[in-house]
Formats: sequence, C-alpha cells, structure tokens
Amino acid sequence: DLDQGKYRDSDHYICHEFMMEKNVLVITDRHVLLTHKRDILGVWVSDEALSYDEIKPPQKRELIIRLELKQKKPGIFGIGKDKGKDLKFKDRQTCEKIFMSISRAYEESANI
Repeated sequence: DLDQGKYRDSDHYICHEFMMEKNVLVITDRHVLLTHKRDILGVWVSDEALSYDEIKPPQKRELIIRLELKQKKPGIFGIGKDKGKDLKFKDRQTCEKIFMSISRAYEESANI
C-alpha cells in the first residue's frame, strides 16, 4: 500500500514504469506519483504526488515528459521555485506509452 493506503479509496491505478533502480512512476486517474520502496520497513512511499488539477497539459519531447505546475511551489528552504517535473525514459516506446496514459487521465480528469 502506497503511503499507508492514502490513495486507496480515491485513485484508480492505470499503469506504472520503473524509472531508476528503486523508483517507480505510478499513474492513476487522479495523480502522477513518483514512488520508492523503503529499504528498512519495505513500505512504499511517494516522493512526489502531482494531481492533474495542479499541472498544465503534459508535454513530450524526445525521451522526456514535462509535467509543469500551474502555480510554482517554493523550493527547498524557500529558495527558488519548483516549476514541475521532467520524467526521462530509456526508450521512445516507453515514453510514448506513459505519455498517452498521463494525457488520457489528464483529459478525463478535466471532464469530471
């Protein structure tokens, strides 16, 4: 259970993709979640959870999907601004699959 079941009742799983050795990108009907499994307890936690209503339409360029925030968030210690997230993939097929999943979920969330 991700974040002790935080998204269990609100979100419906669409797909996932391994990003790095221990990180997994999870796409739901309400969020794009960057997650990892903690070594000590073996629980899954989200490092970042972006809801579709807080991001602009996703953009794709080469092997990167850009998720840009509508409202910039303060950076670490209030320094700089967090503008969003760039997701880099190992191949075009994976990037296209994830881009289509995020785009479809984004569009459907706008119709709710």
